[in-house]
Amino acid sequence: MPRPLLICAVLAALALASAGSRAADLETRTILVVNEGDEAIFALRLGHAATDPPVWSGDVLPFDQVIDVSEGREIKISVDPADCTADLQATYKDDHAVVVPSVDLCTTDRVNFEH
Repeated sequence: MPRPLLICAVLAALALASAGSRAADLETRTILVVNEGDEAIFALRLGHAATDPPVWSGDVLPFDQVIDVSEGREIKISVDPADCTADLQATYKDDHAVVVPSVDLCTTDRVNFEH
């Protein structure tokens, strides 16, 4: 194998090994999300509202599920123990979004949203 290709192959292998070990560091957590608002929650995202612009994950609610008024739903998320804090954003049926800031995803078992 020519030397440049060998170097590229080694770097690619190291990158994959690093990514694999990083994914192995994530912990799966179950958090109860409770809707104390007056409309159903249609989307739930994790992120950081303070960044400009805000950075949010994709919707972590399963596609065919909502959280109805006065109900809760257990949500499974992957958490990096080295970076536990995130904001949670709920989007209601009327497209109004509510953010619960600075949730410690490593220790929190329940998050309540009010609309």
